[in-house]
Amino acid sequence: MRFRKLSAGKTDYNTRMFALYGILYETALNFYKPFSVKFLERIGGTELEIALINALPGLVTLIAILPGALWLRRSEDTQRTTARLILSGRWFLFTMAFIPFLPPQYRAFGFLALFTLMCVPDAIYQTSYQSFIGAIFEPRARASAIGMRNKLTVPALTAVTLISGNVLTLVPKTDAQRLIIYQIFFVLAFLFGIMEYKAFKKFKVAKRDAGFARTKHKEPFMPMITGIIKNKTFRFFALCSLGFHFGWHMGWPLFNIYMIKNLGANELWPAIISVVSAITMFFGYSFWSKQIEKHGNSVVLPICSFGMALTPLMYAWSPNLYILIPTALVAGFFTSGTLSVTLGALLEATPDENRVMYIAAYNVLINLSLATAPLLGHYFFELKGIVFALYITGAFRFAGSLLFFYRDRRIARERLIEVI
Repeated sequence: MRFRKLSAGKTDYNTRMFALYGILYETALNFYKPFSVKFLERIGGTELEIALINALPGLVTLIAILPGALWLRRSEDTQRTTARLILSGRWFLFTMAFIPFLPPQYRAFGFLALFTLMCVPDAIYQTSYQSFIGAIFEPRARASAIGMRNKLTVPALTAVTLISGNVLTLVPKTDAQRLIIYQIFFVLAFLFGIMEYKAFKKFKVAKRDAGFARTKHKEPFMPMITGIIKNKTFRFFALCSLGFHFGWHMGWPLFNIYMIKNLGANELWPAIISVVSAITMFFGYSFWSKQIEKHGNSVVLPICSFGMALTPLMYAWSPNLYILIPTALVAGFFTSGTLSVTLGALLEATPDENRVMYIAAYNVLINLSLATAPLLGHYFFELKGIVFALYITGAFRFAGSLLFFYRDRRIARERLIEVI
């Protein structure tokens, strides 16, 4: 009984630290991420470079994941390794503050290069972090922990995005002053990244979960990869997720292009859209966490992905910026569900043994989509315009959600056969 209390106390502590870490992570992220495309445009970026800022990180991440995962397998301290990866990525934010000091003709290229290179430590971090979360939280506790973290990050995300958007819109009188504010934001993102690094180091981890490998014996690379490919549960989930993510990633540059180029948005409007979406997500996280606990990941995932397929269509039907507000409400509600369920579904589909390599293989597929889907979206945009490209994106997302529906029906049939 005493052990159970100690274990529960550690779980509660880690849940609180998970929420604190999430707040710091989102704060650092939202000092620069919502405005990165607008910053790129301000320093002379073209529409192709706007597409590349979504696609190139995926390509670099794709190259870095597997070597990074093999390096992670040699680490005996998951927490320390992950914390160092956090710190490595945050240093790039500090260097971005110096971009306006470059000659004008090199600024867009310099920012794009730093943004892309930052994805090397970030890619390895994502694999490490997801494996770490799978180790410190039991399966039944994951949905509530992830839901609490996501819910509590919304106020921080909302405050930072709204304040920074208003500052960028109302304070500067010239483009030069606006670039100085961008520089300040990059430095603030770096400082919150330092706090994020320190918070991550405070997780309490049992000795048995300290390393990435569950056993002392390290399985050879090729047999391990073969085993991952032959794992039907993981393989089917990964392929379904790849199908949906392809449609998800296609829309990323298109939404910004439509909002900025077609509807004339300034720095304030991305902030408004983010805040409206965040408010919905705040309530959505609680709702979807309960649905996940009640019905399971496989049931909730197709519903949320189907809802996200509506977003590009609603963008295409929006004649002005004000109509994007209800679009953001719908998008935020279903996105909160997708973000809540995806990590849990991934961990549910991966065994404890060699989990870091399973997650690395999954991230390879997702980043293959990230490296190619935005460029395909840009291709459709160049071919027949932004509205056509948004319709195609919606079609891809609907197809991905149907894959998840099929997966859920298949899981239900397998469970019925087991009962019989």
